[in-house]
Amino acid sequence: MQVAVTGKSGIVFAVKLYPAGATTNSQHGVTDIGKCLPVLEEMARQDMPLLVGQAIVSAVTSGSRRYFLGTDSAPHDKRNKECSCGCAGIYSAPVALSLYTKVFEEAGALDKLEAFTSFNGPDFYGLPRNASKIVLRKSTWKVPATYKHSSGEIVPMFTGSTLEWLPSDQDEE
Repeated sequence: MQVAVTGKSGIVFAVKLYPAGATTNSQHGVTDIGKCLPVLEEMARQDMPLLVGQAIVSAVTSGSRRYFLGTDSAPHDKRNKECSCGCAGIYSAPVALSLYTKVFEEAGALDKLEAFTSFNGPDFYGLPRNASKIVLRKSTWKVPATYKHSSGEIVPMFTGSTLEWLPSDQDEE
């Protein structure tokens, strides 16, 4: 866990916490939550909020350029995922845009979705913006039980659920 405590300097900072071994390259992640307590205590002394629930939704739908899309999609095949020593993580790639769109819609902030998903991240990292477009249509679709992959079948997040926004790379139906 890396932390930059800046106090009242006005610089935004964050803590990204992963359990050790939970995701790719997380071998140096948290092995003892007790070791994080000094950071949380310092955040409290600095009167810094720990964003949870609706506070996170308000922050990411605010239009601030400091927030951008990030997914931690883990496409492990079903055989290796559903076993006694299964791989951690979820396969969110097929549903992420639909879910984010629903959150932005419910917050009345659909006009801020494109910047959150497509502009703020590359701008932050000084990378070129992607020139391709994705169209999101208000159209229900059912998340398949699995996707075929060269290594087997992959089970997506929200499998079997009906989502309200359908992403497409096609301008017209």
